[in-house]
Amino acid sequence: MTTSAPESLPTTKAELKALLVRNNVPLPPGDQDVEFYRKLCLSERVRVTPARAPPTSSSSSPPSSPPTAAPSRKSLALAYLLWLLSPSVGLHHFYLGRDVHFVVHASSFGMFGLSWLRDLWRLPHYVRVSNEDANQRAVLEADLTLTRGVPRHGWVRLLAMLVWGWQCGSVAVSLLPRPEEVPGIPPVAFEAIEVVAVCLGAATGVRLVGCIEPLVSPSPAALQGAALSGILTWVLLGRQPIDVPFYAALGALISSRRAASYRQPPQRRMQVSVTRRAAVASLTVLCGWAVVCGAFVQRGYVIQNDEKVHFKDGLRHFFRSPLYVQFRNTARTLLFEDLPQSGFQFTWGKLAEQMDLTGEAHARRTLGVDGTATFSEIKRAHRALVLEHHPDKQDPLANEEERAAASDRFHEVQAAYETLQQLHKQAASEERAGTAERRPERQSKSRRSARGEHEEL
Repeated sequence: MTTSAPESLPTTKAELKALLVRNNVPLPPGDQDVEFYRKLCLSERVRVTPARAPPTSSSSSPPSSPPTAAPSRKSLALAYLLWLLSPSVGLHHFYLGRDVHFVVHASSFGMFGLSWLRDLWRLPHYVRVSNEDANQRAVLEADLTLTRGVPRHGWVRLLAMLVWGWQCGSVAVSLLPRPEEVPGIPPVAFEAIEVVAVCLGAATGVRLVGCIEPLVSPSPAALQGAALSGILTWVLLGRQPIDVPFYAALGALISSRRAASYRQPPQRRMQVSVTRRAAVASLTVLCGWAVVCGAFVQRGYVIQNDEKVHFKDGLRHFFRSPLYVQFRNTARTLLFEDLPQSGFQFTWGKLAEQMDLTGEAHARRTLGVDGTATFSEIKRAHRALVLEHHPDKQDPLANEEERAAASDRFHEVQAAYETLQQLHKQAASEERAGTAERRPERQSKSRRSARGEHEEL
């Protein structure tokens, strides 16, 4: 190994500090400028070549595994292209092997755009981590030395861990039924169950963000911190379970930060097939949103006529309503009876008729005629309704509401008649076109028969 030369030294402050740490040079207190660290490297005659790995061959050690292929380097240009094309999904994280970051990004739509904007200047760092850059590893090693083995957490990560733990704890407690739905459980026992759900949710949210590359946080640490903080908040401060998620998330954050460590580079984990990674990540995102929707249905409500109407009760009533029952019976008849017996063409025609795609059924109901009525009968019904609801034919003593209702009915009758008239004209045009096509065929047949008679004579 060679000693340092001015032209061979790194150019950034972090790399110079990492070089001093690798050469066991004590760093001075405080933060100095780049030129100070360069002079310190020259005066201490530090070595710029990395130390060789110690030999691993030993008679008592197990045989080493075969070497894996070198990971492919990731392109910064392609990462920026994916960043631009998928702002709410975060495909650039999946491309760089940051699967946990991809799940967090896709689940929150890029933290509603904030995380996506931050990635604009963070992408070069993500690419260096994914490519296992030597200087980047040296910076991480220097951070571990300076922080006594505890990885450095940025304020953005800490804030995201707190927010995610808070929201996940709130979602977890919302998944439980309302207290009035379980009258057999004592209120104190039900609150204890809610606090346990809050602690589990808060620990899950904090750990999820805490495991974004290149850090990893163990689950027991987050769970212990959330349980301790949540239970103390509920017991000592007398808070309701709905107010516990913030304190549980704060406890999980403090505990997870102290137990965090650096994980293996993303490229080592990317030896798993892309299909499997995509399936696991997509399923995780879908499960997360399913849980959120379940909590929304379980505890969500709207105010109608000064009365609280829960979404859960509204959905229960909807599935029992005549509208849904009729739709379910129609779909069952079309799929399991008409389609196997009569084929797709008949089933589609019946479906189009029931859906009233042309508006003919609604127009006939408006005019009060059945499906077999001729166009002349439709004219007579239209004329009678127009005479009845025409604004000029209304009683002069009628109030404004009656006049408005008659006017609306008049315009509805007019629109229904115009729909049926347009359909009648279209059918007549198609019939004339079909007659015109059949006429040359009859003429050609008569000519051929006349020519045959002439040849016989």
